[in-house]
Amino acid sequence: TDVSNHILSHPNIPKPLHGVNPRSIMGKSDWDNVRNDAYASTGYHCLSCGVHKSSAKKHQWLEAHEEYDIDYRKQTVTINRIIPLCHFCHAFIHSGLLLIRARKGDIPYSEARQILRHGIDILEQNSAPIFAGTKQIAESAGIIVNLNITKTPNEIKWNGWRMIWGENSYPQRFKTFKEWQRHYK
Repeated sequence: TDVSNHILSHPNIPKPLHGVNPRSIMGKSDWDNVRNDAYASTGYHCLSCGVHKSSAKKHQWLEAHEEYDIDYRKQTVTINRIIPLCHFCHAFIHSGLLLIRARKGDIPYSEARQILRHGIDILEQNSAPIFAGTKQIAESAGIIVNLNITKTPNEIKWNGWRMIWGENSYPQRFKTFKEWQRHYK
């Protein structure tokens, strides 16, 4: 594994593009085919931690996630492929949503802490960096994090983001930060 490019180290998709994803673009039937192919591609093992779906923590299934590249200068997120992750690895990547769900009481804080610890342990085992936002969330939950941070710009422009998948380009969903904030409150 290229530790500088570990899937759990990836920065989050910029907020203007939240809600723009293959499953909403493709429709359920086509998405189900793509994600099932991704699960089969690893023999039903999580691409991040290697657990087989039958031994995964909490849920004995896999979840599909987009592996992507972010070009902050061009304001594009390019999806490279769909990958299988266990629930804990997938929830770790979406640490912002994990925090929102814990604050709303959808999941216990103890579970959110277990998910964060799981991801941090994998990053430590691979000497991989952590996304700055995930580090802040983990530390706010009382977890000590001794990892380097994935390099990302301090500030990004809000307007002009596009998601690229194959030959198609999809515009951002949220036009302003306030619109994004209202949606996730």
